[in-house]
Amino acid sequence: DNILSIDASNNRVGIGTASPSNALEVANGDLLVEKSDAGGSIDIKASNSNNTNSSSNARLIASVGGASSGDPKMGVAVTGVRDYFFRIDNSDSDKLILDTNGSDILTIDTSGNVGIGGSPVSLSANFTNLTLNGAKGGAIIFEDDGTSQHAIHTTDDNSIRFLYGSSLDAE
Repeated sequence: DNILSIDASNNRVGIGTASPSNALEVANGDLLVEKSDAGGSIDIKASNSNNTNSSSNARLIASVGGASSGDPKMGVAVTGVRDYFFRIDNSDSDKLILDTNGSDILTIDTSGNVGIGGSPVSLSANFTNLTLNGAKGGAIIFEDDGTSQHAIHTTDDNSIRFLYGSSLDAE
């Protein structure tokens, strides 16, 4: 059995293989990367030296919150541009949250209620709810092959509007 091999001429390390085909190759086993610090994270970065913005790298990130909260999250990012994280909010009833650049854009609670733009509002234990929370209300648009056909939306004056066909363009 090959436990560890080093291919110095090609700058490769193999664990469980005598001939690694990548810079680091783990064969026939699990790879555990652990950082046990409070608020620790593991960051895998893919950089492109030919990129016009050398600081914009693709990243895969796994991290946890502070010492007592947990709050595990996994995400993808382009350094300095945009990130998306899925996280479990242990401090708020274990909601599953998708955020981008630190702003929550989708929340699912443990009852299956969904909030877009914020946390879901629970109207009754007998219903599963979809909450749309935007600066000027929310809208549900029904499409047919990518073409808007009908919509239901709220307005600034807290009214509800139903739109049909070509009237969607006026909004």
